Amino acid sequence: MHVKRRFRLPALSTWDVSVFFWILGIVLGTIAAVCFQISSGSGHAGLESVLAARLGQEIGDPSGAGWHLNAGMKAASRGTLFFQVWLQRSGMALMLWLAGMTPVACLAAWGAGLVLGLEQAGLLAGFTGWGGFWGLPVFVATLFPQVVFYIPVFWLLLSWALAKERRIRTAGFLILLLVLGMGTALEVWLNPGFVSLLVSHCPF
Repeated sequence: MHVKRRFRLPALSTWDVSVFFWILGIVLGTIAAVCFQISSGSGHAGLESVLAARLGQEIGDPSGAGWHLNAGMKAASRGTLFFQVWLQRSGMALMLWLAGMTPVACLAAWGAGLVLGLEQAGLLAGFTGWGGFWGLPVFVATLFPQVVFYIPVFWLLLSWALAKERRIRTAGFLILLLVLGMGTALEVWLNPGFVSLLVSHCPF
């Protein structure tokens, strides 16, 4: 007697759902960036001011003026920027850490994945729309080397949020803040010169 097997979808883990929301964020972010470029009616120029401000923030010039030349900030200005960026990164980590101890921890982790995908896709689409092929290496350059420290922190926070056991992990979180500080130091003091050097050699 032949018995037909019913088709069943594989069971999805909370990590699978997190990856799904990250990919969804990338798709939505890309669509939003394309729509913004079309609605602006100015093509590449419509994104130039936005990206100049973004790169300006990366190298310590929020106004975006002279962003490709302004990698030589004074030490005092770098220190202020470091404190501001570290507070921003720490605040985001704190929200995810606290949310990870609540009944909606999974929702917080999925939301974080969605937001991360939206931001990455929007920036990548913007850089490539502005600089063409050369926008890709510039985008990657704005992530290094600080991303080497940021990724483990984000991964651990997601792991805690998606874990079945709810624990406070105060000591672990304080260590993560120190790691964020090291990544922020690289972002503020090392990354600007790296980005400036690359952009100065890009043919646009």
